[in-house]
Formats: sequence, structure tokens, C-alpha cells
Amino acid sequence: METKLVDIQMLSEMTMIHTRTLRKIMREDPSFPRAISFGPRLSRWRHEDIKKWLESKSSDVVDDV
Repeated sequence: METKLVDIQMLSEMTMIHTRTLRKIMREDPSFPRAISFGPRLSRWRHEDIKKWLESKSSDVVDDV
């Protein structure tokens, strides 16, 4: 199985959340998927991990209703 990696810009497009807000979520939400670091200025996230995180967040909304 091939692992697709996304950068912060693609992550922003996937979630429809501004990159600045994403960085805040990354600092404050322990459930947010950890990035894979390839160097001090190069990080990527697994597409599947982000999809699972989004699904968990949407189920949180449904559970609260």
C-alpha cells in the first residue's frame, strides 16, 4: 500500500482551515496526527491519518447533538 503524504498547504486545502489556525490546532489538540519530520523545515502528514482525524471530529459533532 502506498502512503500519500501531504504538506501544510495541502492539509489546509483538505480541511478548509487556514494554515495559521491549523498550527494552533496542532499545538492545542493532542489528538491531531503527528507530522513526519524530514528536517527542521520539512514536515509532512499521512493523508490517512488526517482523514481519520477529520472523521473523529465529525463524529464528535454528531455525538454532541
